[in-house]
Amino acid sequence: MSLLDLPGPEFLRFFLPYGLGVIALAWLLRAALLGSTRPEGRWLPGSYPRESDAVAIALLRGGRSEAARTLLGRLLSAGWISVTDRKLRSLPEPDEPGPSLSPLEENARRAVTGGAECTASEAEQRIARALGTDLEDVEEELSRQGLLLSAKQKTRLRGNALLAGALVVGLGMAKVVVALDRGRTNVAALVILLAVFTALIFFLLRPPLRTPAGQRYLDWAQEAHRGLLRLLQQGRRDNSGEIALAAGIFGLAAIPGLSALDLALQPEEPQHGGGCGSGTSGVGSCSSGGSGDGGCGGGGCGGGGCGGCGG
Repeated sequence: MSLLDLPGPEFLRFFLPYGLGVIALAWLLRAALLGSTRPEGRWLPGSYPRESDAVAIALLRGGRSEAARTLLGRLLSAGWISVTDRKLRSLPEPDEPGPSLSPLEENARRAVTGGAECTASEAEQRIARALGTDLEDVEEELSRQGLLLSAKQKTRLRGNALLAGALVVGLGMAKVVVALDRGRTNVAALVILLAVFTALIFFLLRPPLRTPAGQRYLDWAQEAHRGLLRLLQQGRRDNSGEIALAAGIFGLAAIPGLSALDLALQPEEPQHGGGCGSGTSGVGSCSSGGSGDGGCGGGGCGGGGCGGCGG
């Protein structure tokens, strides 16, 4: 007699421990794969990051969106942009040289400066698009160091979960089909069990943002830099590099000097005539902003608004 020929109660008595056992095994394999990474060098807890590591740590903490936000925080604290009423505007280049920018930060500056005004969220999206390759390189470096999962590791995790799903959900669905085909409709308990197992499989299908090693490093970095955060919150430090590093580690909301930017990046209710620029006549600050890499150019005016950053 095959498993599918078992009476309903007997099948359930087999299926429950079987499903739990397969999923537990898949979980153990997942944990083993995640725990196999061994970071080295300066990405170990106890090795203090450089100011230029702010973007990498932000990416480790929250992905590319947080990396783009940290870059905006760096530009704001360095005096390259200003934020007012959820709008971002680039400022003229200062007469005296300001803090030097890394190549990644310079690329971000070029992506959002140019004289035109746009929303902070549009500027964030423009940075994410313009620096896609650069941020991918940072992700690959963090993957090599064992802090982020590589594409190969993500594929293995998903394959492990899919195999568990095929063994558990596949068997359960086959039993439901056989039962219905034989005119038996008392399959509610099996369907509920299948729903629970399916939810667990979907959880296993989602790779974590960080490896356990990446989480340990981030936890250590946050604990080790609480003193710097307090100094910034008390207004006793104003170095833009330290501000950016703290923003990368803790997020914009933790830095008083970046609170306006953090607020501007929060979602807001849709409004008619949105887009870039605040002029009521349809012109206002709807200027081209220079070349395709700068400002909010490329959107054009029309229909009561401008194309926005990255239009």
